[in-house]
Amino acid sequence: MKHRFADVAVELPLDGTFLYSIPDCLSVAVGSRVLVPFARRRVTGYVVAVHTSFEAVAHVEGLKETSVKAVLDTLDSAPLFGAKRLKFYRWLSSYYFAPLGIVLSLIHPPDASLKSFRYVVITDKGASVLGAPEKYAGVKGDLEVLGAVKKSVKLTTVERKFSKGKERLPVNSIVARLFKAGLLTVEAKLKSGVATKVESFVELAQPNNAVDTDDVMSGLTRAPLQARILSYLGLHGRSPVTAIRAEHGGVDGAIKSLEKKGLVALSKERVYRDPSKGIRPKAAAHTPNKEQAAAIGRINDSIRSGGFSSFLLYGVTGSGKTLVYLKALEVVVKSGGRAIFLVPETALAQWPVAYLAEKFPNRVAVVHSALSAGERLDEWQRIVDGEADIVVGARSALFAPVKNLKLIIVDEEHEGAYKQEEGVKYHGRDSALMLAKTLGVTVVLGSATPSVETFYNAGAG
Repeated sequence: MKHRFADVAVELPLDGTFLYSIPDCLSVAVGSRVLVPFARRRVTGYVVAVHTSFEAVAHVEGLKETSVKAVLDTLDSAPLFGAKRLKFYRWLSSYYFAPLGIVLSLIHPPDASLKSFRYVVITDKGASVLGAPEKYAGVKGDLEVLGAVKKSVKLTTVERKFSKGKERLPVNSIVARLFKAGLLTVEAKLKSGVATKVESFVELAQPNNAVDTDDVMSGLTRAPLQARILSYLGLHGRSPVTAIRAEHGGVDGAIKSLEKKGLVALSKERVYRDPSKGIRPKAAAHTPNKEQAAAIGRINDSIRSGGFSSFLLYGVTGSGKTLVYLKALEVVVKSGGRAIFLVPETALAQWPVAYLAEKFPNRVAVVHSALSAGERLDEWQRIVDGEADIVVGARSALFAPVKNLKLIIVDEEHEGAYKQEEGVKYHGRDSALMLAKTLGVTVVLGSATPSVETFYNAGAG
């Protein structure tokens, strides 16, 4: 059976890509984030090309099919980018002299990277040895390490246990010996740097039946809290336990009792942390003046017709650039498209969110470094799942995996803060222009004091 092969850019400061075979059980395409073996460790990589046979890459001198390592797993349910986005990332890598794998790592939150931990697991043979240690004729220290493992334990935990004092032992060499003897196995387990948030929900076990009937409530005369919880659920329906707790205090025991009686049902589900919570929505003026109407008309015509176009929205503070932005975003969202709204600094992300929350409730995602690790992961997942029509943030928002992108707005385009000074040293405004050109979408640069190059380019057409 012929195997497919993939060129993978790994998340390491190395130029070029590396060839891996694709197991038949994995669905891998350009844009897939994968886990691959690299030297003696496992690293995250990104598929940038797929080959249908070994003959397609057999021209590489000295390469044998049997020597090609296999992709271990895919890390997402679907590819994070397609061919057009990859073209943009290759440009970014070349223009800013950054390894392609490091550039591609900007797509997902840094805390979402998976880490590999080695666990040692005792085998049945090893358990038998522990059951009759007097029959074991191994090297000193073997039984001590085997006993520390018991069932399954992280290798670093065993190393710490025997790293000091009289109990000091060469754990790695002992583990290798026990592994060779079949007494232990070594497994790699993956763990994300940040956990998803899960919340408990409770609902009436029989929501179609009234819970305030005499036969139910009479049995709760000595449990008034349980009766109040049932009344609450009858009024509000399925609710998070935290909401009931806020209303009635400590309710966990009462809910458990109701569950045992078959009156309520408990469940858990993932919930998303909301970094925009607490930001009060603001309404912008609804009637544009003559100059605003002219700008809105030209920008919206560009969005509707498709293709790359760039605009400089030049107006002093208070001149009404926000209304122009909102009208353009409205056209994008109504057409089923999505947009990215860049601000130069994280602190400036609140004002567009306030206006957008009023216009597009629950359809705005926020992306910047000031968010907690959990918030970044949740907002990224909302973007991947298509639950956000508009992504607001500092320069890193440019790499959000937004599908069906139709508009990029770069507010205060003249600000020096759009320059990334660490890691991949890219310029957010210039990169936004190149992304828009690559994808064939509209980009709007807004400023009261445009940069010299932007002002010149706008005048030159």
